[in-house]
Amino acid sequence: MVTVMSPATVLWVAVPLMLIGCGPSTAQTTTTTPDTTKSTAPTTPAKVESFNVANDSLTVDKVGMRDGELVPDGSKDLVFEAVVSGPVTQLFVFQTSDKCSPSGAFRSDTLIGAQEAPKELGGELELGKLALGMGVMENGKFINREGGSIPTLSAERHSLRLYIGNTNSLQTGTHACLFALQPDGVLVKSAPLNF
Repeated sequence: MVTVMSPATVLWVAVPLMLIGCGPSTAQTTTTTPDTTKSTAPTTPAKVESFNVANDSLTVDKVGMRDGELVPDGSKDLVFEAVVSGPVTQLFVFQTSDKCSPSGAFRSDTLIGAQEAPKELGGELELGKLALGMGVMENGKFINREGGSIPTLSAERHSLRLYIGNTNSLQTGTHACLFALQPDGVLVKSAPLNF
């Protein structure tokens, strides 16, 4: 005699058996321990040691206003001198309060295109293409890559000259700060620069 099971009975028996077959076998199960010896934090934190207006600011023309325009555009540039200890992946010069809180229209960076600024500087609302470009010179040569970004500055001391197109936003009585982004996303800043 043949017993016929209802579809509900077949499902009641078959589904648990299929689930048992889908679980991991003990031969394939491995346990991994996170590697706590590696850290995303730089071994030496970055630092902005100094940030000043250069003596030749507003007397030279080396850059245009857009990302990667490392050629004269017919307008005199703002020029800053800075000493930065790396590692640093991006640089930002923003108009700020006297406490270095971004607060004005003047914004320049080494981001390009749709790259976002750190959240402290506007995040997804502050894209590279929305700010003035920045020519970064070290040892008498621009270090910017094509498009205007910079290579990661190593964990040593870098004497830099920053060339930025002048929009007349930084006037007497305003402040600006230089911000440097570490590879781990931590943002360090200069003391406020008074104009």
